[in-house]
Amino acid sequence: IGEHPAAAGSSITGTGTSIYDRAKNFLDRENTFVQAWGWPENTLVAQAKTAVASTGGGSSAFYIVLPTTVLQAKSSGPDGHRSLVLRTDSVDGDDGAAATPKLFDANEGTFNFASEVTVFVDLVEQLDFEKCSPLLQQAIVDQAKVKFQRRYQNSAAAEAGLVQEAMVSDIRTPRNKPSMAQPPNIQPVFGQQPQSRED
Repeated sequence: IGEHPAAAGSSITGTGTSIYDRAKNFLDRENTFVQAWGWPENTLVAQAKTAVASTGGGSSAFYIVLPTTVLQAKSSGPDGHRSLVLRTDSVDGDDGAAATPKLFDANEGTFNFASEVTVFVDLVEQLDFEKCSPLLQQAIVDQAKVKFQRRYQNSAAAEAGLVQEAMVSDIRTPRNKPSMAQPPNIQPVFGQQPQSRED
């Protein structure tokens, strides 16, 4: 946005009011947001998660508590037909702690899996920015630049250039490969024969 770069050795925390701290806030938010889309380096495929009994409040419930680093969860494998997603539960049944990320069964509308069932989910975890690949780092930075410029300078000319840069880095960053596995024998050897029709 036309500012000089921060001096070498400057302490930029993201908690102050300087333009550099504001820029770091944007970068930190975009780091989480872009990583949440899921990339090869931060996607764990078909993780087995088992519900654990909780007896808070005098009744038994079975929850699957997720690490706070998980940004997205999606049912997979034998549970691919289900709608298992990440949600934050306002209360943890054991100790009353707030903001506990758990697996939520959207089909049943509950966190409670009713038994010690094991389900399979793909998990997207947040990495330290430095642990991301250079291509993903660039995609994150380019997304942050677009939004930061839009909020603090709002130049149409700069917007067009920054959006183009963000599009290029987004296209060049490797994506997760879709699972295209098919079971054997999914169609007849000779195909379906056409039906004859009499007028």
